[in-house]
Amino acid sequence: MAWMARMRRRSMLRLFVAAICLCAAAPAVRALDGVLSVGGTYRFGHVHWTSMGNTVEFTVEAAFKRDMTDLSLWTGTALDGLAKVGDEVVIPGRIPPQFYFGDGMVEETLKMTVSAYSVSEDWVMGSLKIVHKYATPNNGGVPWDAQFTGCCRHSYIVNNKDAEWVIAAPVDLNMANKSPKANVLPMVSVPFSPLTGAPFVYVSAEDNADDTIEFRVGKPWDVGNAAVFKSAEKSFVAVPLASLAPFPCTTATAGAGSNFAGPGCLFRALRTDSGQQASTVEGWVLSSKDEGGYVMTVGANDGYSLAGYSGPAADPRCAIRSSSNDAICRVASLMIKVNTTHVFVGHEVFLDSGSQGVRRQEEAFDICSNSYLKSDYLCTPTKTATNKWFHLAVVRFQHTVPGDIRPSVSYKVLVNGRPLNVASYPGGPSRQRKGEVACGSSQTVQCSMCPLGCATGEWCNAGTCAGCLGCVSAGEFRFGCRGTSQGECKKEPDRKCASTTSKCFENGESNLVQGPIPSSVNASEPTVRDFAKGAALIFGAYKGAAPPATPQYFDGSLDEWRFWNGARSDSALLNDYKRPMTVARENFYGDPSDPSRRITVDNYLVSSVLMASWSFDQLCPVSGSTGCALETLDSVYPKDQDARVPYPPGKSIYKAYSYNTTTGEIDNQGRMFYSLSDGMEIDSRGKLTLHTRLVGDHQVVVIMSYPGNVAPVPVDFIIKVVPAGCYENAEDATKTDCIICDPATMLKLPQYTCGYDKTPGVNNEFMPSLSIKASVIPSYAVDSIVGNAYHLGEEAVTDIQGSLYPYYIRIFAGFELKLELHALDMQSKKVVIAGYEGVYDDHLFTKVGFTVGRMPSTAKFTTVHNTNPSQMDLAWTPCSRDVGRHTLCFE
Repeated sequence: MAWMARMRRRSMLRLFVAAICLCAAAPAVRALDGVLSVGGTYRFGHVHWTSMGNTVEFTVEAAFKRDMTDLSLWTGTALDGLAKVGDEVVIPGRIPPQFYFGDGMVEETLKMTVSAYSVSEDWVMGSLKIVHKYATPNNGGVPWDAQFTGCCRHSYIVNNKDAEWVIAAPVDLNMANKSPKANVLPMVSVPFSPLTGAPFVYVSAEDNADDTIEFRVGKPWDVGNAAVFKSAEKSFVAVPLASLAPFPCTTATAGAGSNFAGPGCLFRALRTDSGQQASTVEGWVLSSKDEGGYVMTVGANDGYSLAGYSGPAADPRCAIRSSSNDAICRVASLMIKVNTTHVFVGHEVFLDSGSQGVRRQEEAFDICSNSYLKSDYLCTPTKTATNKWFHLAVVRFQHTVPGDIRPSVSYKVLVNGRPLNVASYPGGPSRQRKGEVACGSSQTVQCSMCPLGCATGEWCNAGTCAGCLGCVSAGEFRFGCRGTSQGECKKEPDRKCASTTSKCFENGESNLVQGPIPSSVNASEPTVRDFAKGAALIFGAYKGAAPPATPQYFDGSLDEWRFWNGARSDSALLNDYKRPMTVARENFYGDPSDPSRRITVDNYLVSSVLMASWSFDQLCPVSGSTGCALETLDSVYPKDQDARVPYPPGKSIYKAYSYNTTTGEIDNQGRMFYSLSDGMEIDSRGKLTLHTRLVGDHQVVVIMSYPGNVAPVPVDFIIKVVPAGCYENAEDATKTDCIICDPATMLKLPQYTCGYDKTPGVNNEFMPSLSIKASVIPSYAVDSIVGNAYHLGEEAVTDIQGSLYPYYIRIFAGFELKLELHALDMQSKKVVIAGYEGVYDDHLFTKVGFTVGRMPSTAKFTTVHNTNPSQMDLAWTPCSRDVGRHTLCFE
């Protein structure tokens, strides 16, 4: 079969002036995907920078799918009409790629100059330079957060497919005047079999003359860490509400009637004012014990009495516990609890002043009640959510009941974007949803015609579903009218009930229950007037007036908690719950300065605006580590200068305080924001190893920095793990032959059988091997880290295959270096195959070519000699400006 075989030998050589990085790649299936289709196009990204004063020159390197026939801007001057080296193209993306400087400025139209490409692997790589001047060396003591963002990653990678990319490069000009710089090919292929061991590649750093570059495995986004809580240490995080209450609910940039995202609005939503029609709370949860605990409450701000707690004291009236001050000091206006099977949501009701009591109201939502979740990881193979990350969203709806001074409320709970079932109508018990009940007072036949069963006053007969509210598709619940358990709710755009103007209950919404406090219009009530004086938003603990028998503190982790005005729709939660909050998507959060995004009584079921969020992100003193005390608890939103809040005081009024809380890792198995390939690790020399048994394309991020995590920059690329059995060459023990396997046979663990089709002219059996020769002689100088090296010499070319990276060749400005690249595919030999007569000249169908990564501008190459074996030569005479260490990559 005539095809282009690619070099796949893992080999690298470092030069004192130039280092050769020999990376491998495999032929890729060329899918007809592109910007306008389902498949993503992004392959590779790297940002590095240099500076002069406060002026920074960023270099963005990126690689994308080359053959995008649905995008005219992606055409080039190559013979096939696509881009080649030297062409300038607009960087594509379903979400247009942008570069954020971190100071409010953004570069929106990004054009790159092509520096390398591969036809067989279908990628094109290029770079662009962007110059930006900052007002100060850093952002008030923290780095400027520069980001290159866009969407989407390739659809066929093992992990993080179709996801956005965020390549972050923090800039602190008081700490460094440049960042490290990597040189690695967009796709690096490595063989995998029991004989070759775990697949690995080297990630090389340029200009690393003193070998001080530090490496660590990174994440595809800067998703930070989680907050870890322990009940034995009574851990919690508190956001006092007294600082929010005095501010208006409207935004800082709009007058009355704005979209209600100000500090007072968050306070009123948590307090359940009748003016707030709906609010949504969402975040990530991992419970480490079956009994679970309270992940969030809005209750007493009593942490000030604990030694080591730095938060402010509440109102003096709350210093002594009494029933008379529960209304302003302890009543919990919102409680969210989880255990291994259920989510419990509710609040405490402060009774009228004459009663002086508190009543708890909680509703249980079964995690595995949703048909989609039943077959997912939370419910299969066992029904347990313990030690599993999941996304939890609680939507609270306000209802005005005539004659009641308190608003009534109902709740809806979604896990991983799927609505859960409740025990009573209108959400409906599981038996109703399955249609397994007999309905009506006079007829007791199974309601087979109505999958949701019947409610009070409904009946079924043998053939029809008389009086039923209607049937919905699997995974949904009945829609009813608010304020009653009967009456048909028509699913029309206005979502009105048949006989009234009331709105429908939402899919999965609970029954109405009495709200926690009187309406805000009844201002004489102490709960309304003074509630915030003793209240706080509490993460990880129960802080209320009626202590439960269940654990009051939480064991586990929380991350990325967000608070919205309005009801986040099922589709919005399902589509966005795995998306980290990035500056590229700020308009999706309901820009508070945009009057068209206002939340009103008419649109609160379909629109929402972000009021606040906390991510619990904090860098520990040791780079990349977790487990240190959580002390930095600034809100992600609002930002300091933000339309949600007046400035000053800015975000300081949202300040959170922790007690015995530490940082911890988030999920890396794809359940949360990203998926990390199995057992990935990197050593101090940049050797990246994947302890994986899964063949395919693995998305990888490596962070390179100077000591102390100074000027960290990521390199984001793909490692193609190729199923291959590698053996010593029978004729030359210094060479290895790698036989390509049928991927299906590699999965038959633990045997790792390596089967392949030997049919001549149909399948190439081998991965090509690579050898490098150079006009060098051994150096007598010994590097303390890597051992012997080479330097330029007058001898004939020497095979240096055994002395590649991290070894180096020392060369000199003004003197020419010559390299010969030799590639051989063992398919070139004439073979005898059982079942075929004579000798089969399979070499006639095998061609081996080369791909070149980033090269010095003065490097020169010959054309490729022959097809198999093949050869390509390089000649480079470095100039004085090239002094340092460089990396050259080939495949």
